[in-house]
Amino acid sequence: MIEIINCGTKTLGEMILDLSYREGEVTLTSGKKSNFYINGKKTFLTSRGINLAGTSLLNLIKYHCPEANAVAGVPVGATPLVTAVSLLSYQKNKSLEQIIVRKEKNDHGAGNQLEYPDSLGDGDQVVLIDDVLTTGGTLIKGVEVLEKEGFRVPLIVVVVDREEGGREYLESFGYKVEAIFTKTQLLDMREKTDEASIIDDVLDVVAKNKEVVSL
Repeated sequence: MIEIINCGTKTLGEMILDLSYREGEVTLTSGKKSNFYINGKKTFLTSRGINLAGTSLLNLIKYHCPEANAVAGVPVGATPLVTAVSLLSYQKNKSLEQIIVRKEKNDHGAGNQLEYPDSLGDGDQVVLIDDVLTTGGTLIKGVEVLEKEGFRVPLIVVVVDREEGGREYLESFGYKVEAIFTKTQLLDMREKTDEASIIDDVLDVVAKNKEVVSL
């Protein structure tokens, strides 16, 4: 992971822990059981959260794949992230176009599985985005759809890597994967925040005791 843990990403991590991270047994999209869940939408559907996430993802893309032409994502988790990155790229004179990768072909209209502007075409480089990486199954299907259309996928970026084999699975096919946070980094951040909170509480008690003594 590129060292972009600045004030913005620390705040993003804190938001994810506060709004999106929950402990307790759940069944994930992959069908796997887990003792914790990260519902990224709780963070990325807030104006502050999506701005922080979009900025951090754009930084990763600019560093690892500056030649990219577009960003893509599978609805619904990746949709706000793709839009945010595209919008922020335009504001920074980079102009990454958007691609929507449907899980299935439309059964109406043109029947497309991909939606993208006519300015994009065969051979363009597309960065695939997702909020949380677990097994990599959804992402590899997205890559296959993009490549079938003639696009190249030099990079996959996610907000959180749950460290459950998804990165290794994708890398086994030759795809480069980058994450803003790993699960370990988020939990380390939570532990340090808890420690800081305890220290603050102790200092408050000490300060109040001093006030009592001085009286």
